[in-house]
Amino acid sequence: MELKSFRIRYESTTLYFGLNTIHHIRDFVKQFEKAVVVTGKTSAKASRALDDVEKILRELGIGYVISVSYTHLTLP
Repeated sequence: MELKSFRIRYESTTLYFGLNTIHHIRDFVKQFEKAVVVTGKTSAKASRALDDVEKILRELGIGYVISVSYTHLTLP
C-alpha cells in the first residue's frame, strides 16, 4: 500500500501530511511573518521533521512558536 501525501485546508489553517511534504512548506510559509507549529509529543522530534520546519522558518526570518499537543484519545 502506497502512502499518499495530502493537504487539508480549513478557513485560514492548512495542514500537510505525508512523505516529502516538507518541500511544500517553504513555498507556503514565505508569505507570513509569524507561524504556530502544532506537533505531537515525540514523533516530530524523533523523525527530525520539526528540525526541518524550524530550519525553514529561521532561514526565511519567520517568527514562530511550537505548541505541543498532549491530547490522549480514550476509546470506548
